[in-house]
Amino acid sequence: MQALVSQHHQEIYRDGLLNNRLPTVTTDPNKLEDQARTHLGARSFNYVAGGAGEKATMDANRLAFRQWKVSPPSFRSQRGFSRLTLIAR
Repeated sequence: MQALVSQHHQEIYRDGLLNNRLPTVTTDPNKLEDQARTHLGARSFNYVAGGAGEKATMDANRLAFRQWKVSPPSFRSQRGFSRLTLIAR
C-alpha cells in the first residue's frame, strides 16, 4: 500500500512540474468547500457542510485539519536516518 501511495505522490509532483497540471481536487483548504459545492448536488453538499447542533464536531475537525501537515515520503527521514552532512571535514 505504501508503494502505491508513494507512486501516486510522485505522479502528482511530476505532472505539476513537467506538465504544469494541477491535481483535480484543490490542495488549498480555503478553496475546498467551494469546489465541493460546485461538484456535489445541493442535497449532498448540505449534508456534508451542514453539521449538527452546535457544530462542535465540525469545529474540532477543522482545527485538527489546520494542525495537520502534509509531508511527502521524499521529504521524510527514511528508516531512522535523519542526519545530513553538508560540509565534511
